[in-house]
Amino acid sequence: MNNRVLIGGLIGAVALFLLGYLIYGFMLSAMMAEYTMPGLAKEGPDFSVVVMFFANVAMGFLLAYILDKGNANTMAAGATMGGIVGLLFGLAVNLSLYASTNYWTSMTGVFVDTIVSTLIFALVGAVIGWYYGRGRTGAAPAVRV
Repeated sequence: MNNRVLIGGLIGAVALFLLGYLIYGFMLSAMMAEYTMPGLAKEGPDFSVVVMFFANVAMGFLLAYILDKGNANTMAAGATMGGIVGLLFGLAVNLSLYASTNYWTSMTGVFVDTIVSTLIFALVGAVIGWYYGRGRTGAAPAVRV
């Protein structure tokens, strides 16, 4: 892992953590509770902010690695690739949860969470893409997705 991915992963981790806290913790908490099985989510002192941060570190490094290998050196390229990763990752995880657990109580929750994942990953991808492309002059190479 090179320094670019290391720093990009840390930037991505912080962005994922903050966006997750803002979107899931505040903006959508009541709505998401409507579509998930009651009692499954940890709340209050049972919720581990530290463990959640390390989960975001792992995801930040995954996204930074993918964007590095995809040569996403602009905000637009990072957002595009990040959004695609978020869509596919979110859909895979949510459909798996719906099929094998009682976490989701309806497909509406699956789709809402997949859309939110796509948005968050696109925003974080844009931030990482910006970091990867900073200081570059001229046109960035095209990204094949």
